[in-house]
Amino acid sequence: MNSISSPVGQPDALELTVVQSKSLLTKSYKISADGSPTKDKEPNLPNGSAKRHRLKLATWHQEFAALLGSLKSTECLILGKMRAPGDEHPIVTRASLTASNKPKGAITRTTDNFSYEPGAPAIFGLDFDAKDIPDPLRDRLEKAGGIRAVLDKMLPGFPGIALVQRPSVSTGIRAAASGKETPGGGVHIYFAIKDGADAAAFTKRLHARLVSDGWGWAYITSAGTVLIRSLVDTSASGHGERLWFEADAFLDTGLSYKPDSRKIEVRPGGIFDTSNLANLDGTEQVELRHIEAKLKSDVEPARAKTRTAWEKKKKKK
Repeated sequence: MNSISSPVGQPDALELTVVQSKSLLTKSYKISADGSPTKDKEPNLPNGSAKRHRLKLATWHQEFAALLGSLKSTECLILGKMRAPGDEHPIVTRASLTASNKPKGAITRTTDNFSYEPGAPAIFGLDFDAKDIPDPLRDRLEKAGGIRAVLDKMLPGFPGIALVQRPSVSTGIRAAASGKETPGGGVHIYFAIKDGADAAAFTKRLHARLVSDGWGWAYITSAGTVLIRSLVDTSASGHGERLWFEADAFLDTGLSYKPDSRKIEVRPGGIFDTSNLANLDGTEQVELRHIEAKLKSDVEPARAKTRTAWEKKKKKK
């Protein structure tokens, strides 16, 4: 279904959570020795508060875009619904939950407290991270028109849905003295889906389809293991409890964002029915295994070298 109106029996609002903390909930950047902007610190949420936030289903894309643009450096989002009753709760770590002095009504940022509600519409966040993409695939993606063009072609009904897109926090940071910039390239794409409970399974189906269509690659970890990645970050996308950091980065003196480098794009339209994307059939699954095996085989020399170096380093410790 691609209508922006609410299906019979479903709510006419979307729920998500705004998290506030005294700690920075965005990345920090400094100037490195060679004069280029470099990441200094990752965001951290030791504690804070979670506030329920509602968006009208008919205008969610406009309201959500405004929310993204208003977030402070001490705020971030959780796209899953807060399960505890009430509109605001303190967030603490799991270790602090048993403390005698924990705040009243405290909850943890876990799936039992934040999740997508079965049968209810929800906002899906798709994380596209460009930093590890092999150059040939990066060139192919650029020629294809970018990830939005790939999704429009691959997902039935996707061209007609409403979405909100924003470049990642690391995009467009420039050092005044050297003129050097962060590479950027990553984006977050948000769209409303008909059934939030299908978010995680949809992410897996999408990843499989992308790899099958040649949009996958083998990534070698620092320990010399191989992961098959695609244009969708499966560790971040489709999880209701995941933190989405959208506020501009905290920048050291001498750094600034290029104008409009993180401009929010809004496309009007309807809701996406994730069931439109089917699982791979038996023949397609066999072909996917062949593709993944070939990707791993192609990087085996580099993987073995990385593993050997990792093992030597580990022995020295």
